[in-house]
Amino acid sequence: MLYRLKSVLFCWLFILMIPLTGMAQSKDTTALIELKKAYTDFRNRDYQSAYIYFQKMYEQYPKDPTYNYYTGICLLFLDKNPEKALRRLRLAATNDVPDDIYFYLGLAYHNSYLFDDALKNYSWFEKKVTKNKARDYDLQNQINKTINAKSLTTEFSNLTVISREKVTK
Repeated sequence: MLYRLKSVLFCWLFILMIPLTGMAQSKDTTALIELKKAYTDFRNRDYQSAYIYFQKMYEQYPKDPTYNYYTGICLLFLDKNPEKALRRLRLAATNDVPDDIYFYLGLAYHNSYLFDDALKNYSWFEKKVTKNKARDYDLQNQINKTINAKSLTTEFSNLTVISREKVTK
């Protein structure tokens, strides 16, 4: 009698566990689909869509270099304030992330008017990647922009308005 009760109880537990495992698998599958979509959006430069997923993950794991890397790059292209992107990219650069982190750090420093730091990061990026990859990122153009911006801002003097006139097209 006891053996039969145990077997019936075991059968019922087994039947009750089947839907739970299915729910766990569907939850993992949904998370995987979201992750793939975020990476696809990122690769397609749809930074707004990618940012939604990576920001959610960043909030759960704020010290994770991967989420700092992706949210930092998304913020660099979405936000008018480069300081947020710069903070996250700096944190990501301390760990094992793709080498293009230095390119994006250079952009963030350039947008923050820290031109010497931008040039250092562009230089590190240039040392770590092939010439073809540097060409893909248009690195030499970015370096020239930074050098020009640096020279224009160092020779900047106070401007005064001598006269004010309305001009028609």
